[in-house]
This record gives sequence, structure tokens and C-alpha cells, in this order.
Amino acid sequence: MAKTTPEMLVAVTARVLDRFTASAMLFTALDVSNAVKETLPDVRHRDVSPLVREIFDGEGLGSYQQTQIDVVAAGKTVQALLYHLPTHDPARYDDSMRSQLARPPGAAKDDAVTDIRIEDTTLGASVPIGDDGRGRVSRRLLSNAGIEGDEVLLQVKSGSLVLSSADQDDEPDDAELLSCEHPDLLYLSPEQLQGFGAGAQLAARIEDGNVIISSSTYAPPLDGFGFAPYPLM
Repeated sequence: MAKTTPEMLVAVTARVLDRFTASAMLFTALDVSNAVKETLPDVRHRDVSPLVREIFDGEGLGSYQQTQIDVVAAGKTVQALLYHLPTHDPARYDDSMRSQLARPPGAAKDDAVTDIRIEDTTLGASVPIGDDGRGRVSRRLLSNAGIEGDEVLLQVKSGSLVLSSADQDDEPDDAELLSCEHPDLLYLSPEQLQGFGAGAQLAARIEDGNVIISSSTYAPPLDGFGFAPYPLM
């Protein structure tokens, strides 16, 4: 098997973190490392742990916070940082939860983790909302709309969210600049989604070089990466 590249490590680590946060799990960097090694067996904990801290510091885990806890490793009690939502009691993190976290993150291509369900011709997709309250927009869909780079403009228009390219000569005064903290996803915060109401089912469509996110009655089952095709009428 080919040696893991830095790009592969970032992609798989980001995918594991997305699975954990989408399920509102409590986890440590060691849990992330163990899951990453299911896909990239040559990776070591010392390779993954700094990435987890970097993504957390860059707000790539949304509203997750850190709490220092004691864990038993190799027969010794050591301290570790537990990542969890503010509403979750760190005491919930136990052996049963660690066993759930041990599930492999799913198959990943050697060059990168990509959403195989969105092709170059895809014009729309579902926008799943995880148990952490964040919406997940495929960056591949953004690319199909001509929206490239790590920054995206967000506007609220007529009850919908409009994503557009940040590379504009005249940035709208009411636009919010978002950063893409995940190599394959753009996260939308619970605050940005609150206008849709609790339990909303969202879909994104490409229109005039923008990606429009609105409520949808269509809720297909999600694949392992969190997306399903959106039927265009």
C-alpha cells in the first residue's frame, strides 16, 4: 500500500471528525487516531493528534469544547482532552461510547476523500444536518457552481440561503464571509440555519452561479459520506 501523504491524512482525519461530530459523539484525539488507522494503517497517533487540535482551534468542530479528563491507557491513568458539545456531560464518555467510536470511517480513496455521489454534472444535493446542529454542503457542488477557494459568501434572501463566490469585485454589504474548514464540506452553523426551523429538511441547487439552500420535502437516505442526490424537477 502506498505511503500516506499529508493530504490523505488531512482528508481522512476530517472525515472521521465529521462522523463523530455529526453523531454528537464525545471523543478524544486517540479515538480519532484509532478510527483513522482503520483506513490508513501506517499513521501514528502523533500524526493525528496535532491535526485534531488544529481543526478544533480553527473552529472546524463547530460548538464543540474541550474538557480535561482521566483515562486509563496501557494500565496507567493519564490525562486527555475530551471533545464534546456544551450540553453534554463529560461523564457520558465511557467504554460503551469508545466501542461505538471504534467503527471504521468507511472506504476512502488513496488520493483523497471525495463524495462519489456528486458528479461534475450534479446540479443539486441534499444538505444533511448532523446531531451537532450543523448543515453540510458539498464543496464539490460549490465547485460545480463555479464557487472555488476556501471562502464563500453567505446571504439570506427570501427565506433561502445563497452561497456565492467570495472572489467578487463588489462584496454585498449584507453578506457573511464563511471559511471552509473541511476539505470536502462547507459547514453551516445552527445559528445560520435557525430561520428554517427545527427539523427542517434542506436541499441545495445551483442557480446562476450560486448555490441556493432552501427547505425541501425530499429526504433521501444518506450514504456513508452524508449526501444523497437531489431530484431536479
